[in-house]
Amino acid sequence: MKTVSYRLCGSVSLKILITEDVYSNEREITCMLNRLGYTTESVMCGEDVLRALSNSTYDVILMDIKMSEMDDLSVTREIRATGVRDTSGERPIYVVGVSALAFDHYREPVFAAGMDA
Repeated sequence: MKTVSYRLCGSVSLKILITEDVYSNEREITCMLNRLGYTTESVMCGEDVLRALSNSTYDVILMDIKMSEMDDLSVTREIRATGVRDTSGERPIYVVGVSALAFDHYREPVFAAGMDA
C-alpha cells in the first residue's frame, strides 16, 4: 500500500475528476479534497467521465466502482484504449478505483481493466 504525507497535500497541484453516483459520497470526497487544496470536478456516470475527458484534462480520476449505466471497468478500458493523458500530457491519467467493497475478488478485474489503484 502506498501512503502520502499530508505535508505534500496542496503543494502538488492536481486536477481530480470524481466519479460518484451517490450525491452524499461525492460531496464528502469533494470537500475533503478541496480542503487539501486540490481542484476537483464531479460527474455521476461513466458516459459523463468520457464527456468530461473530451472537454478537459485531469491528473487523477477517482472512479466509483459499481456505477450505474456504463460501468467502471468499461470506462477504464475506454480511457486506456484511447490513451488519455494527464494535464502535463506526459503520462497516462492515473485512475483510482473507489469503493466501500474492499473484497479481494474485486481487485483483479479492476486492475485488469487498467486502473492504477
